[in-house]
Amino acid sequence: QVGIPNDRPRYYQVSIRKNCFDSSQDGSRLFDGKTIHAEIPHLGVLHDKVLRPLFHYIDDDVSVEPLLFPAKLHRSTTAWSLDIVTKQSTTPTACFTAAYGKYVRGTGSVLYMGKETDVGEREEAEKRQYSEDWMEGLEWEKLRYFASSELQKIFGFDDSFAFPEKISQNQQWKCIGNSLNVDVASKVIELGLRLCSPLQ
Repeated sequence: QVGIPNDRPRYYQVSIRKNCFDSSQDGSRLFDGKTIHAEIPHLGVLHDKVLRPLFHYIDDDVSVEPLLFPAKLHRSTTAWSLDIVTKQSTTPTACFTAAYGKYVRGTGSVLYMGKETDVGEREEAEKRQYSEDWMEGLEWEKLRYFASSELQKIFGFDDSFAFPEKISQNQQWKCIGNSLNVDVASKVIELGLRLCSPLQ
């Protein structure tokens, strides 16, 4: 809804002091405190928002070797459930969680560095049924996890943000997976400010 190629379903609640709420504004009629809104048009939060291609978030200078998908997991009974995306993807990546890199199923997407056509129109991981040949056509050595620097971009952290060197890749994934998306959080804060004292 905000243009980020990532699916991260979350519920946000905005609370405002009664004497702060400006009842003369349209927002008072739109937000009655009883309805969950999936769209906020005047803030650009829309269901049909065009997503930026994933390559905007990919770091071409990252060291790929430590991020390669482990060979032993290629043959695991859960590998078929991987959500695989490419640099050119304009569909949402799966929700990244604190267990990314630790478990295969439901923890986030992995990046395929081979030909875009190899991935093709594969069914979404959540809807896919197990099949022994579902991986046919993929070069598994070209599959990798996202670097934490790439996830930081997806989560809206700017280039000035960096983890201390002593924090491992797995710890970084865990911290990011437990965090809020900065761009989304800013929309929530802006909504509260506009309802209190609408910005011009």
